[in-house]
Amino acid sequence: MVGSLSVITKGYFYPMWYLITPAMLLYVIITAFLGYDTIANAYRDVTGDDPDSPIQVFPKWSNTIAMLMSMTPAVIIVVYFVASILLKGLSSLRPSDDFMSQKEKEEHGTGNPAFRDIAPAKEEQSHL
Repeated sequence: MVGSLSVITKGYFYPMWYLITPAMLLYVIITAFLGYDTIANAYRDVTGDDPDSPIQVFPKWSNTIAMLMSMTPAVIIVVYFVASILLKGLSSLRPSDDFMSQKEKEEHGTGNPAFRDIAPAKEEQSHL
């Protein structure tokens, strides 16, 4: 982080991060799954065919696979979140101890080792 947060920034950041953003994500995910329809039904809506017509664009098993593929990323995120809370408690909602800015990493000598090897070479070239 770049420094301490002011009261105004905290008043905006914390509600947005802990309340509004999760609520919006849940809303988007839930409405996406509730509004899901098969390709055949979507095709009927566009062409105006009778809902009882036996049109089938893809087999039923393909729609099941499509739903599983759609839900897999969301399920993985939720399972990881729940496991993190169960294993680490509420401390999993805070950054880890080794999370710091690039400037702090350089001061502690834990920055990118490739950059540390290149940086002195650039300084030597500038003195030439």
